Amino acid sequence: MICLKNILCYTLLGGILAFAACKTSKRVVHPHQLPEPTVPPAPQVFACGFKAAVFEGKLPCFGNDCGEHGAPMTTIQFYENKTVVKVQRSSTTQMTVAGTWTIDDQCLITVSNPNGIKTEYYRYQSNSVRKLSDAKTVYNGAFKDQYILHYKN
Repeated sequence: MICLKNILCYTLLGGILAFAACKTSKRVVHPHQLPEPTVPPAPQVFACGFKAAVFEGKLPCFGNDCGEHGAPMTTIQFYENKTVVKVQRSSTTQMTVAGTWTIDDQCLITVSNPNGIKTEYYRYQSNSVRKLSDAKTVYNGAFKDQYILHYKN
């Protein structure tokens, strides 16, 4: 008789607990899921330390290339997606050319225009790019140290 009584008590107690669990589960408030913070991708840095950025300066020009106001300000924006925009501004004119760029292990940057008119070469060196000749060499002469565009923050 005691066994039957214990079984009945346990069955009744189990039913009450199950009912209580059903009742309380409906009242449980689940916290809202917060979105994962999006971290912007880190800029790609090449072995020589180059990363896509803006470089600016006045490159030497000669004859008709200079116009009546002297050497224009040259700005080159290298983008992460391997596109590049070169802008030359003087006090009266602005010329913009878009293209693509690649860089090799020696920090030689090749800038190609989509129409294939002119390929330009630059070498990255500690927060600046040096414009190179068509033969991919440093210019000689009195102006050789002026073929540099500096990093612009």
